[in-house]
Amino acid sequence: MEKTEQAPRLLFAATLEVLIHQLLYVGNAYPSQSFTKTTFLGIVGQTNRYVGVVDYIRDCVEMAVPVLVAGGQMIVLIGKERFVLSSRHFEIKLENIEGASSQLLQTLEGQMRDLILSTHAMQRRKESSDSFQIQLKPNNENCKELTKGMSEGKW
Repeated sequence: MEKTEQAPRLLFAATLEVLIHQLLYVGNAYPSQSFTKTTFLGIVGQTNRYVGVVDYIRDCVEMAVPVLVAGGQMIVLIGKERFVLSSRHFEIKLENIEGASSQLLQTLEGQMRDLILSTHAMQRRKESSDSFQIQLKPNNENCKELTKGMSEGKW
């Protein structure tokens, strides 16, 4: 796969990482001092600095992208709060992100920006959350990356 063909998938993966960090901040899953300000697609947000959290999110996103592209769901659980992300959240079909044109890439970038901005409307919870988990719900049995991750004990 050429670099330009990977751009939409990389943008999508990076957005998911930023989104999850932002949800952790809003959900008060970790103390505010464990977050640092970051800018992505021109939007200022919060990113957790704990290495274990960063690694967990990166590994989950690696498996979540093909699940979402295949029509599945990613669920972020923070305490009793449940945030569900699926292909319904996007105007363009995620299964078409491979080899996308520059115009489609711009559309995707706008949608990713809007997705992250949606977390800015949420109020940070006052009470801290006692748990955090990412769940994937594949739409079909042909999700090779997820199957591989599960067999390697990553999921």
